[in-house]
Amino acid sequence: MHRAHGMLVGAAFAGLCATAHADLLFGVDVLSDSLVQINTNSGAVTVVGSLRRLNATNIELAWSGDSLYAVNTTFGLGAELVEINVHNGAASRNPASIMLDGQPAVSVEGLAADPVTGQLWASFRTGQGQVWQANGLGMLALDGTISGAVDTMAVNPIADWDALEIMQPGEFLGGDARSDGSDVVELHRVTLSPLASGLRRSFSVSDAFGSLNDLAWNGEHLFGVDTSVGQIVQLDPVTLEIIASTPYDDAYAIVGIAPFGVPAPGGAGLIAVVAFGATRRRR
Repeated sequence: MHRAHGMLVGAAFAGLCATAHADLLFGVDVLSDSLVQINTNSGAVTVVGSLRRLNATNIELAWSGDSLYAVNTTFGLGAELVEINVHNGAASRNPASIMLDGQPAVSVEGLAADPVTGQLWASFRTGQGQVWQANGLGMLALDGTISGAVDTMAVNPIADWDALEIMQPGEFLGGDARSDGSDVVELHRVTLSPLASGLRRSFSVSDAFGSLNDLAWNGEHLFGVDTSVGQIVQLDPVTLEIIASTPYDDAYAIVGIAPFGVPAPGGAGLIAVVAFGATRRRR
């Protein structure tokens, strides 16, 4: 593998529609503990910068307003919410411990934001969920407090939202890389009012996915990241069928992903962001 070091790459855009940057995503690489930029067409990965003290393990990303946030979960040790500087990759120095009913939240696995209000939502274990289940959904404040928790096991006994996205207000897309030995990845439509969960698409792990770690919707295009296989998958936003899958540079292990730019209110497009870093490309 050829690695080109020290090359500074700038990417800037302002007032552009999502189509112009549909091939770019932000992501977090857990091997280098860095924020990266991913080209979904080529698999090229550009390092934006080190997260520094975050020690990323299981990361989910989401924009809220003009800020990029990450949930970092260490299973058995709780989770924290941090803001990430998209210019240099640095995570905020004062992370917020994620709390549910006054106790550290467990199995915080999904993070998404309402495309209109910017309200962050998370998935986590609640009620009768098993240790591995992220069966609850609730609003996540910037101080780490979860409120309005709903146990989706009431309508889906095996609910486990490993990946989460909100494509329109009031409707969640929940991704479940099943842990019951069935070797499938499922995508569900979940609503809270009324509370409902419906299977939209199921994939055989051997055919399509090794895992589903995060989802990213830029207002026009829907992507998923599969850390197990090392690929970015583009999904049809209506049918959820796989449109394309692109292996990314295998020097990285990317977990969370987010659009490359601030989603405009209502998902109409992307607005300005600038990122710089060093590029490594496949050969």
